[in-house]
Amino acid sequence: MTHATPLGSHAILVFGAAVDHDGRPNRPLTLRLHRALAEAAADPRALVIVSGGRVRGRPAEAPVMREWLVAQGLDAARIVVEPEARSTYENVRHCADLIAGQGVRRVTLVTERYHILRSRLLLAGRLRRVACASRCESAQHRMIWDSSSGITRVLQRA
Repeated sequence: MTHATPLGSHAILVFGAAVDHDGRPNRPLTLRLHRALAEAAADPRALVIVSGGRVRGRPAEAPVMREWLVAQGLDAARIVVEPEARSTYENVRHCADLIAGQGVRRVTLVTERYHILRSRLLLAGRLRRVACASRCESAQHRMIWDSSSGITRVLQRA
């Protein structure tokens, strides 16, 4: 795993999705990466954690995501690569440990609408163990989990 220098208390967490056999991100992953760039622009001190390993003989997703983000102008020093996860559960397990090790207190999760509920539930449960706050977003919904109260709110985005 590649670790970036801690920049701030916020991390943008991008779960992987399929890449082509030649290592190009597919459309769902490209949409996630565009959202991650927008989130990173909104908070220039946030780390960007990309997570995803090799699935079905394809290249590992996290290095592909890192290359794409750097090609779009994101500073490589802001990116933390987790290249081992092969499922949502593994994304959560590996990334929660990274988050705790980086001193992150707020997380913005970038994934698809269909994937957000399962991802948020797994991530909130794991982060609860490491006393972090989690703010999970999809393109249409924002889910905020506060570790101190255990309350989750779901907000509809305009």
